[in-house]
Amino acid sequence: MLISLSDGGDERMSTYVIAGDDRKQYAYERKLHQDHGIRSHQERNLQGIILHNGYRTEEVERDMRRYKFSGSAYFPERSTERHFYDQHNGVLHVVNPRGMIRLERDKDLVEALQEVWGRTLELEIDHYQGNAAKAQDRFMHFAFNLADEMIQNLEGSIYNGSTLFILMGPYHALAEQHLKISKQNTNDYLNYRILHVGGKTVLNLDYIFGDQAEHVLSKLYGTISASYTGVRINVFHYGKIGTVERHLEIGDVGIPTGALDDHRLEQRRISPIWNQLALDTEARSFLEQRTGRTAIEGKTVNTISVLRQTTEILQQAKEAGGSFLDMEWAVMASLDHASNSRYPNLGEVKHFFAGVVSDNPLMGKNLGNIPHPYDYEANLAEAMVKLIEHIEG
Repeated sequence: MLISLSDGGDERMSTYVIAGDDRKQYAYERKLHQDHGIRSHQERNLQGIILHNGYRTEEVERDMRRYKFSGSAYFPERSTERHFYDQHNGVLHVVNPRGMIRLERDKDLVEALQEVWGRTLELEIDHYQGNAAKAQDRFMHFAFNLADEMIQNLEGSIYNGSTLFILMGPYHALAEQHLKISKQNTNDYLNYRILHVGGKTVLNLDYIFGDQAEHVLSKLYGTISASYTGVRINVFHYGKIGTVERHLEIGDVGIPTGALDDHRLEQRRISPIWNQLALDTEARSFLEQRTGRTAIEGKTVNTISVLRQTTEILQQAKEAGGSFLDMEWAVMASLDHASNSRYPNLGEVKHFFAGVVSDNPLMGKNLGNIPHPYDYEANLAEAMVKLIEHIEG
């Protein structure tokens, strides 16, 4: 599938919250080689990008060997996707084993490079078996197989009336030397491991996209409901979030109580998020003590790509009642709505969602010009682990 991306022009780019040099920095960190020599070659000679959608990395690597690829294989500074740059013909191959949202973000990055360089790039989307629907099915297949493996590795920890703890968030925020890990699987779809925290068994998932969260959690819930009765699930999620509240600072902690969709802001339709960190005063107080920050309640705005955010959209989000910007919370919370009709034997699902403010675009602080808040994110992640230790199973 070939797609020609046309130059958006300065007029459209002027409304982006990530524009100019910030947009360049953001795209370079997520698509180009870290070696300055190869990056310079890409700046001058990159002509086309092929997104291999729905493939595993090993499959694309095998094809590269078959066609005697002799270019550069690399991971960009801020990406876990394998990239292959053919310097002879100026073509960049990108593997997408993660999901359709990852594909959308890759398309946005290609367009951003085109805008920065002022030239047309040819984009080809190589869907699995030449079919976008089959690629989507394959992502679900990856998720379902992985969820089955997770449940097998949790055998003995799940039984009728038990409680399963799920901790979700980027691995880099957790100090691994302090974790007791019994099993782990590192792969190109989604990393997971089994932790033991304060006598509790915890399923720990690495950074996850919204569609991955839906597929993996729905499979976990469904399988547990089919196999056991009354298993309670506590879902903890941490990560970085944006904000449209001008008074919030980088490092502040936000806890969502509802969600809006960024493409339906005019409807001002808010979906509830029953967040225990807002409902349970003891849990909230514990989190605040551990982070040293007052947890700020607010509605989150569900987005899929920061490169599509404009000043106008974010101002509209604020006027609609939004405070935060994230990409996973609404999806995960939605699985609990009418859950008895989907998972009739599942016990109560409780959510513990918190994010650390990493950017405030309306104040000129965006992901293209603000360093990643690693210390703040690690502080929040540690607080979530301590909260798991603290609460009753």
